[in-house]
Amino acid sequence: SVGDQKYPCYHLIIDLIDIPSDPTTPLPPTTSERMELNEEPSNSNINPVYQTELLVSCATLLYYTTFISVLNARELTKVGGALPKLHHLLGYVKRFCCSPTGAISNSSAPLVVYDKILLDLMRTFTAIATTAEGRSEINDQLATKSNFILDVSDLLDFYQSIPSIVELVLEFF
Repeated sequence: SVGDQKYPCYHLIIDLIDIPSDPTTPLPPTTSERMELNEEPSNSNINPVYQTELLVSCATLLYYTTFISVLNARELTKVGGALPKLHHLLGYVKRFCCSPTGAISNSSAPLVVYDKILLDLMRTFTAIATTAEGRSEINDQLATKSNFILDVSDLLDFYQSIPSIVELVLEFF
């Protein structure tokens, strides 16, 4: 399923992005936070304890690899469904960042985790958009078929809490 990709790890990273099926369900606390709360991990097939760490790691890895090389950014756009899945994650995380309706309970990941994912996702989209191919893919896959532009422009409201997000949004446009 990796086809002609020079970097087949992108397909694997995208597959690791597991967003809760209910968009109002917050991410579980990280492992260290669960230890502080003396909580036991669940016995489900996918241990939710690692879900938060995986999302943070995936977003960070995508950012670093696309930022360091234009070729890497092009490769990521070749992964089938990658950009829509990243947009879905962006919409999910945005809901919990600085939103009065995105109330975070004690049994969920702290806001700094959502901020980190959001920042790295916007950095990834910005790195992709630095190439003509990337801009074309964003336009073809997201801008004309979803509310991607509205989601990205909504991030301008985060200036007080996450000013670096706003800087990336302005750079993106």
